[in-house]
Amino acid sequence: MSELHEEEVVIFNLVEDKINPFLIENFQVGRIMAEFLDDNEIRKKVSLMVMLKGNTIKELFTQNDPKKLLNHPDFEDYLSILISNTTYTNDQSFGVKNKIDEIITIIEKEIKK
Repeated sequence: MSELHEEEVVIFNLVEDKINPFLIENFQVGRIMAEFLDDNEIRKKVSLMVMLKGNTIKELFTQNDPKKLLNHPDFEDYLSILISNTTYTNDQSFGVKNKIDEIITIIEKEIKK
């Protein structure tokens, strides 16, 4: 579990320290984020939205052409690292799940005795 947690921290730090700043510097991420978030939930959390009734959150952000980002040489590197790290972490999590399932089976057998 501790190894799995360490890998999750590595991924989190990669996103927070490298990928997010890269995206902010090279691409307007507001519209992308708005696509994934529910307008009503954001309106509840952001008091400014009360003054903007009738507008959707998406309308507040500029639509960007993703070609600039997709053609940036560092973007592929960041994606490769992220995919590699998350694949490894997912594999570890399946191992942890299998061990948990084995422990549950042993406990259930002991309870039935």
